[in-house]
Amino acid sequence: MKRRFVALVTGLSLFSGVALGQDGADYLDSGQLYAAGLVKSWQLQLGVSGGQHVTDVFRVDDVLYATTNDGWVYAIHAYTGAVRWLRQVTTGGYRIMAPAHIGERVVFVTPAAVLQLDRFTGRALQEFSLEFPAGSAPVCDDHQVYIGGLNQRLYAFNPQHAFENWKAGVFAPITSRPQIMGDRLFMASEDGQVFALTALTRQLRRMGRVFGSVTADLVVREEGVYVASRDQSLYLLDLEYLEERWRARLSAPLFEPPVVIGDTAYQHNRVDGVAAVSTEVVGVEQRVRWTLPRGRQALTAVGADVLLLTSDGALLVVRQGTGHVRAEIAAHGLAIAIPAPAESAVFLAGADGRLFCARPVGTPAVTAEQLRAALIRPAPPESAEVAEIPERPASITSPVNLAEMLVPPRGGPPLGGKSKISRAWKGAAGQPGGGEPDRGADQP
Repeated sequence: MKRRFVALVTGLSLFSGVALGQDGADYLDSGQLYAAGLVKSWQLQLGVSGGQHVTDVFRVDDVLYATTNDGWVYAIHAYTGAVRWLRQVTTGGYRIMAPAHIGERVVFVTPAAVLQLDRFTGRALQEFSLEFPAGSAPVCDDHQVYIGGLNQRLYAFNPQHAFENWKAGVFAPITSRPQIMGDRLFMASEDGQVFALTALTRQLRRMGRVFGSVTADLVVREEGVYVASRDQSLYLLDLEYLEERWRARLSAPLFEPPVVIGDTAYQHNRVDGVAAVSTEVVGVEQRVRWTLPRGRQALTAVGADVLLLTSDGALLVVRQGTGHVRAEIAAHGLAIAIPAPAESAVFLAGADGRLFCARPVGTPAVTAEQLRAALIRPAPPESAEVAEIPERPASITSPVNLAEMLVPPRGGPPLGGKSKISRAWKGAAGQPGGGEPDRGADQP
């Protein structure tokens, strides 16, 4: 209790510190930043002390959530650096997974429980225990919270009543975070299966697969579903049928999702560092544009450059088209990268509690009025409350196993009638049935 009080006082003291302008030496050299086309937007020091340290920082909408090794979370307004609240989310020793927003709530999931807070004040709204071990971070739409389980099931919960709306079984644990696009939910299991469901009713739409285990989060965009696999390949599957559009083979297993900026997916692995993978329709030899072995994480793009954090503690300004390093800036221990692919902003953090934001030269400075506004609850939009679930079909109330739906029945005549292609026909690859032995693969 004493520790909680001390940390709370420390967090409250940060509010005034942020509002006063965050005095102190710049964490990154201002001259080097300016030469690279960047300028400091804000920086701050969180009140970590003793054995406490920052483990992760997650960006969700307009908020940065900085998590510590002992279960505390700081909520920071991303544009201004204003600290909104501080709260302990877990005392179980679990590493906090990325949270998700639904209405005015923020949802945190540990392997044992779900905690919902007011996303603006940090006030606890609801907590309930899970009857299964959670394997993935949560994802939300306007109606439900979706969580993948280590018990080979995906669950959908009503966030207001802690009620399990449905669950769907697969062949393997789900540790890859599902993703939502429109009314569709995309998920992957550790055996390489990829699924597209109707999120509200869990109706199976499509199923695809890759050739290795998938533990990295999916990335879903208009051009398709990016799947980083432990078979050393990055795949792009089309949205409609989950068929392979292309496959880029790299030099080591992939444990993290790519950062997709424009027409390039920046994928990390331990051998290549960061590989710049073209997302366009190109030949096999043009799929991987360049690799940077020092690279650790792509952050954002500014003009023709991409900003990368390296494994040895530097911020690099790299030409997107060629991989040429145009500038290097010492990061001084800010080794936690927070990608911002949708905006031109560099977010970095350190285990010691330092957070730093830089934006392109010419970006207006954060004003006192903006800081004050960041700490005042805005009028909620019409969609701020969790939407009521429409009347559900009867099928939603009964359990379903996606794995069983995907397994063809044993025995009986084959479906589809007789083939009109001769068994003796050989295709371009010289094999019965024709075609390339590894259809869709972009690398030899």
